[in-house]
Amino acid sequence: MDAFRLALLEPTLNRIFCTTTAVVGRAPKGLETMQRLTNFLVCLRICLRTLITFRTIISANSDPIRIVACRAMANAAFHQWGRNLFTHDVATTVTAVAAQLLSPKPALQLAAATVLANWALVLLQQTETEKIAELGPREDVLRVVLKMIDDIGSFGDHTQDALIRLLQAIVTLMWGDASLIK
Repeated sequence: MDAFRLALLEPTLNRIFCTTTAVVGRAPKGLETMQRLTNFLVCLRICLRTLITFRTIISANSDPIRIVACRAMANAAFHQWGRNLFTHDVATTVTAVAAQLLSPKPALQLAAATVLANWALVLLQQTETEKIAELGPREDVLRVVLKMIDDIGSFGDHTQDALIRLLQAIVTLMWGDASLIK
């Protein structure tokens, strides 16, 4: 999976795995890629809730997978095909990513905050290039992020890098809309 994360930085592979249209006679794989990465986050989180007794064992084993899944999502945004993929099924995927902010693992917090910051930038750029007046997906992502922040017991449990990246995501999501700032 780590090799896949790195492969998404290469333009040809990013195009193959992130496009939502047919490429070189191949069926589009973008939505499947995002769904599988999201499933790594969602399924492992459900397992943690279901098997409270084994939480430590499962958490220790699933954290690296969730970190790599978040990093793969962040890397997908490196090229246009991945950035376009970020605009599909935003609500489900962003909820799964934002839930990783509740993890006590600093690397997972940073990886999730990085994905959210990339998402915010992609959505802002889409709003600016397409001259969209309403926020739409940006507002939806902002709501999810703010809801997750409400669930965080103490920001002292988060690294400075993760908090800066999270703040960067929030500011980017709010950028250009005076009604949100008020």
